[in-house]
Parts: sequence; structure tokens; C-alpha cells
Amino acid sequence: MGADGRRSVTSLAALGLPQTARAHGRAAAAAQLAGAGVLPRNDARQIRLVEAFSELIGNTDRGPEDLTLFHRPDGRFALAPAHGLSPTLLANDAAGDAEVRFVAPVPAALTADVWQQAVRLAEGYWERLTAEPQFSTGLRAQCSAALAALRAMPQAPDGRGPVTRL
Repeated sequence: MGADGRRSVTSLAALGLPQTARAHGRAAAAAQLAGAGVLPRNDARQIRLVEAFSELIGNTDRGPEDLTLFHRPDGRFALAPAHGLSPTLLANDAAGDAEVRFVAPVPAALTADVWQQAVRLAEGYWERLTAEPQFSTGLRAQCSAALAALRAMPQAPDGRGPVTRL
């Protein structure tokens, strides 16, 4: 940070990892970086959590440029604060098009270890948006419907959470 008060970052996109272009690509890239020893495993876990949370809040704009990593003095990376976490799915309705509906996703194997935590965070998120008095009645209704969809996700037979897709 030094005298300028700045710290350099690199996005996952800048690293040019091929898997970042596919579904759950940011989580796959984090696993690759952690496996190579250049990203702490806990940071890779946090990226999986961000990926799962993003999916659970209808963030359809999840590109590799949206996750950034700090450069560490030892040549490794560290996860920078997450940004751009919003229900972009609902923005598709802003032009007055047909109402867009959130459909609760099924967890992927890559994010299964963080899925329950992400569900709890997403429920809190949708609850806050549903109660936000500055939002229009229509937007609050969409947020309420998303919360209901999240809470209605099928549960695994052991009762320990949603069914996981492998």
C-alpha cells in the first residue's frame, strides 16, 4: 500500500485460465490456483462460496473479471474483497419486459462443500431485499418470490440440505 495507498490486483480473467469461461469456472480456476500452491486453500473456498452465493441470488453476470486477487510479496495471490454481487437476473426486467423469475439452482459438486452456508447467506440477502422500503412493490414481490423459491428447494434424503448435482 505504501505512500500511494494502493495495492495491485489481478482478475481471474487476466490470468487467462481456460475454465473460467464455463459454468462455475471461477470456482474451478480457484481450485487450479490452490492446487498449484499460488492461492491459499481458504481463499479458494471463499471463491467457491462467492460462486454459490452469486448463483443463489440470481447474479447471472459472473465473469472471471469480477473476481480479483491481491499480489502478495511471496509471489502468491490472496483473494481481494468481492464486488458486483447483485441479482442481475432481475435487471433483465427493468425495461418492462415480461417478468423475470428466479429459479432456485441445484448445487454443483464443485460448490457442494459451501452450499449450505451460501443458502443461509442468500436467504438473508433476499429477506433484506424483500423488506427494503426504497424498492418498488414489484421488485420487493420478485425478491419475496425468489426467497420462497430458495426455501422450497428439494432437500436431500438425509435432511441435511438441498439435493446435490454431481
